[in-house]
Amino acid sequence: MNIQVKVNAVDVTSQIDFRTFKKTDVLTSQVDSLDFKYTKYGDRTFVPQRGDEVVVTDTDISTILFGGIIVEVNLELQKNSVVDYFVKCSDYSAELSGDLIANTYEDKTIQYIIEDILPSGFTATNVQGSIVVGKIVFNYMNVSACIKKLAQQINYNWYVDYSKDVHFFAKSTEPSPFNLTDDDPNLIGGTLQIDKSNSQMRNSVYVLGGTFVGNSRVETYDSVANQKQFPLANKFSAKPAVTQNGSPIAVGTEYLQDFPDGPFAALWDYNQKYLRFETAPTAGDVIAITGTPLVPVIVKVDEVVSIGNNGLRQFKIEDKSIKDTDTAKQRALAELEAYKDGVASGSFSTYTDGLRSGQTIQITNTLLDISESFLIKKVRAKMLTNDTIIYTVTLVSFKITGIIELLQDLLNIKTELTDLDENTTLTKINQISETIDFDELIEVQAQVQINEIIDVAENVRENPWGAGVIEWVWGIYTPIGLADPKRHPKYNRGAKYQS
Repeated sequence: MNIQVKVNAVDVTSQIDFRTFKKTDVLTSQVDSLDFKYTKYGDRTFVPQRGDEVVVTDTDISTILFGGIIVEVNLELQKNSVVDYFVKCSDYSAELSGDLIANTYEDKTIQYIIEDILPSGFTATNVQGSIVVGKIVFNYMNVSACIKKLAQQINYNWYVDYSKDVHFFAKSTEPSPFNLTDDDPNLIGGTLQIDKSNSQMRNSVYVLGGTFVGNSRVETYDSVANQKQFPLANKFSAKPAVTQNGSPIAVGTEYLQDFPDGPFAALWDYNQKYLRFETAPTAGDVIAITGTPLVPVIVKVDEVVSIGNNGLRQFKIEDKSIKDTDTAKQRALAELEAYKDGVASGSFSTYTDGLRSGQTIQITNTLLDISESFLIKKVRAKMLTNDTIIYTVTLVSFKITGIIELLQDLLNIKTELTDLDENTTLTKINQISETIDFDELIEVQAQVQINEIIDVAENVRENPWGAGVIEWVWGIYTPIGLADPKRHPKYNRGAKYQS
């Protein structure tokens, strides 16, 4: 094994303290983590920052052991200007918590929906998503929550691998790269531990399902004086037919219609189970109500041998999607098969890469008298030396496979999902930024010098009318033409210049 650690594509393997290198892979959609310490001193220039990408690879087999981003960096100042960086990383699924999805999908496959909501850089190569969603509303949920919502509705698992590819799969369908048998080389000797517990034992199961339409039946009442309302024993699947003394009467639906609308003689209420007349029938009239009732699914199944050996351990399952007694019986039997002897858990250690939470591993061991499938719940990795990783694997019994497969079959028969929030109306406003370029053309003309020649002629008239012709007038006067000899005199002009 040759471990390589890159941060933002820069190899920092030689600077990592591998004694602090710890990786935890938790069940499916939960976030995997990686912790390590980096010490900065001397001429070291690398400084880990939040948001940096971290990729750990076993270069001997070209396998990515971890891929994600740094989410936390804690610093400690030591002596001699030494700084310790305690780095915490999360896998790439942490990047699916940023964007909020506000969208409605109708008649789309899960594959289409997941591909549509994934941000750039993520792929959906390993999505098993052929089931068609009738309608689902994501009301401002991040991408992780959206995928989780889809997985919960069809009892699937999902996770993001270390190459940013989403795995979305039916539970129990991802096998581990190896199984464990007697003297298996993948098992570190002395580490296999199996614990069996009765804490979750169930040997008597009630299944409370939904309802189914039963056979037609008649409810008959003899009216009494002034009785307008008749309580019904059954919740009918549709509006019943009603007769009064053998004659049909018109019946409407309470809250949707009123007596004058028909006109109706009586109104039927689906939820409250009653028939209400506008005018009370005559005392002694026979009111007959005929319809198909909705019958609740209630089934109880016992495991007699387990009850005899361990005492009664009852359990109740409520599932409104179960609409018939045969399905309810199958659901109860699957529960009993999984839990009639209690649930086993365990753990083991290995040096072999490739195990991930959510995978199924078969353990067969003669000495422990066990041959059973287990679900890998958690995988912890720790460096023993610079080139050796030890993996500690936590297991939980996979006898629940029968339940899971049953649920998947029930849901896949529908091949359609309808979200509870189907009436939600989403208003989505997108802010659009636009850049407008303006082009302005300015033409600069060369300077032009203009030379002009102007001829000026002066005509001086001296005493044009002869001596003594000027006619002096009082006040200010403006001549009316060249021929006008009238002028006004100016007085005391000589006095102005006297000293």
